[in-house]
Amino acid sequence: MKDHYYKDYSYNRYKKQHIKQEWAGVNIGDAFKQNIPYFLRLNALNDFYNITKKFQVDIAIHAGCPDPDVPLVKPQISPFYTRYPAILSAYAAIGLTGYLEYESRVKVRYLFSYMAQYLENPAVYDKVTADPEIYKKIVSIITKCVQTRLLLEDLSRLPSASTIEIYRIFSASQQGIQFRSIPEIINAVVLYGDILPCWSDLNLHPVTESIVKAVNNASAPFFVRIPQTKQQCILELGAEWVKAVSLCLASYLPQACNESEKEGEEDYDVPSFLRYKGFDDDTKYRFTNEPEKNDFTDEIAPLNSPRPPSLFDPDNINEDITIACFAKKANGQKDKQGTTGNNQDKLKEILDFISIIEKSGSQQKNWEDMRFDRVERALRLSGFSQGPIQGNPTDGHIVSVQAGGGETLTGEIFDRNIELSDDLPAYEKLIEESSSISHVLKRSFYPNLLYMTDIERFRTSGSIDPGRLALAGICPAIFRRYNIHEKADRHGRPVLVICCDASGSMNSKQIKMLKILTTSWLISIAKSGIQLLAGLYHTGGIRQGVSGPLVEWLYHPKKTPAKSLMDAVRTLPSLPNSGTGDQADALSITFMLDEARKLSRGRMIYLILITDCKFCNSFHTGKSSLDEVCSVFQNVYDKFPGRLHTTLIALDAASKTGLEDIVDKIIPVSYEELNDCGAVAGKIALYVASCIKERNKWVAKMGDTCSMNKRFDKKARRQHEG
Repeated sequence: MKDHYYKDYSYNRYKKQHIKQEWAGVNIGDAFKQNIPYFLRLNALNDFYNITKKFQVDIAIHAGCPDPDVPLVKPQISPFYTRYPAILSAYAAIGLTGYLEYESRVKVRYLFSYMAQYLENPAVYDKVTADPEIYKKIVSIITKCVQTRLLLEDLSRLPSASTIEIYRIFSASQQGIQFRSIPEIINAVVLYGDILPCWSDLNLHPVTESIVKAVNNASAPFFVRIPQTKQQCILELGAEWVKAVSLCLASYLPQACNESEKEGEEDYDVPSFLRYKGFDDDTKYRFTNEPEKNDFTDEIAPLNSPRPPSLFDPDNINEDITIACFAKKANGQKDKQGTTGNNQDKLKEILDFISIIEKSGSQQKNWEDMRFDRVERALRLSGFSQGPIQGNPTDGHIVSVQAGGGETLTGEIFDRNIELSDDLPAYEKLIEESSSISHVLKRSFYPNLLYMTDIERFRTSGSIDPGRLALAGICPAIFRRYNIHEKADRHGRPVLVICCDASGSMNSKQIKMLKILTTSWLISIAKSGIQLLAGLYHTGGIRQGVSGPLVEWLYHPKKTPAKSLMDAVRTLPSLPNSGTGDQADALSITFMLDEARKLSRGRMIYLILITDCKFCNSFHTGKSSLDEVCSVFQNVYDKFPGRLHTTLIALDAASKTGLEDIVDKIIPVSYEELNDCGAVAGKIALYVASCIKERNKWVAKMGDTCSMNKRFDKKARRQHEG
């Protein structure tokens, strides 16, 4: 590792990263590891998405669908964000994507079609005494689970589809095995009964244990038969499996009521619970529709202790907690305070409390990746359906802009990094040309300081009692003293965004000045505490056959390979000497500001927009391009007041840009000044001076007040001594 020295700076060509992946390489399991630099795991990302797309094509060909090269399902990347081993998570994500691709292409529910006649009234076919409606609903749940298991088995037999079985194992590892309801028991036993641990080793409620053992004993023969069953006989096997599990659960379901019992039955607003009843040796437990007869108490069973299951899942957790708190009051019984059980006020209080808990523990939107515990919970509930995180970074980013009249404009934009150049002479020349502007910009006008005024009570020194000073006939001005203190901004380090127009309307002189100005800003803040985002925007090729709005990052702390701001200057010599393509100004500026807000987290954002002000439409809604850009700035100013300061550098633009009333400052650079860095440095110097003057105006005003107070202090002291 050798340092290359150029005049008064040094440049390290290859900086050691001190991470294992630099010499050991990466695999698809490293694709979403945030502790690995983005440019290193980019190869792993490409490999993962290539394998996933190939698998989706194979599944489409197996399903016999036309146009197999166009996937219908986004890659499911949720398993990457769990605590499961990384490499196995990658294959589980591929397996889930392939399974969903098949389901999206084949809409026929084969097992439901095969058993259609039986499913119309299964209670009559099986000759059970259970309630027909409840029994029909349970049989439908069993059929759905068995159909999923048969489809998993059928797809896993493909040579390239072993990852589907890996996802089944992954999904089994996410199960909580708490068995709160009959559907949860059916789902766990049918889908994962042959790979989950022995049921007798689990801490289950006696009722739950009895139901689990019954369903498992009915399914055990089919676990053995399903791998050996030929494809043409697999539906017949599934029908036998459904009937076997349904019959074993019939003895636990509520019995059918005759008409006289139905007439005398009271209509309760709460769902049914499991009730204990002794029937005979074969049927020890059975669900009923009768409410509990026990008196209401304030005791709630511990959440981690074994509890009997409910007949069906509640619609949401709020309903579950409400049932637990108010089920015993549903009969209008009186509690210890003598109030009626059906207390709507207390019910509202509990629901409000639950809502507050949900909001306090929810995921913050538009920040960073979803928390792993919420991902695992979502995967546990979703099973073999789409997860909470999906998609491909190369699919672009959806950007929304609030236009006038409440209209929301949306568009898609892509981003990528600019490679670092090894042309060191060009690097040195660029720094030399920008030195005059860099020298001016180093007089920081992004101070990140707050000037706080404190009013203190005047206290004398010596033998005078400060408590009796108010009794003396002295000017009241001496009782107040103004002290001004410099304090760091409580919001933290600001973010500087350098947004450069690199479209085809920019000629060679304008691009050269753009490079010089960008280099100047990079060098001027290299040793400051300011965070930076710098990028070019235009339209260009995204990948083969795809073109669209594009942001190319010169420096992004989470995406670019540059290790410092001085290192980021290496991206500029590799740029072409003139602009290319079209541009989508409003869309690109919004995207870069969105990235800056994620990085700033409420801090100040300083935007430097370098453009020729020849804007183009982004959304094609009939509005002019200038109106779209104005809507972007107005939207940000309204949504985040006082958090954005915009400086527009107009390169060879018209005398009026149309943004004079929107942005904070406009620095025009005429055609003659494009080759004169000194003239541009002079204009920027005036701007820096004006910023410093405005910043210090309030401080100077308060300083004059302090000086006046000091003069009053001296005069009052002389009068008192005299």
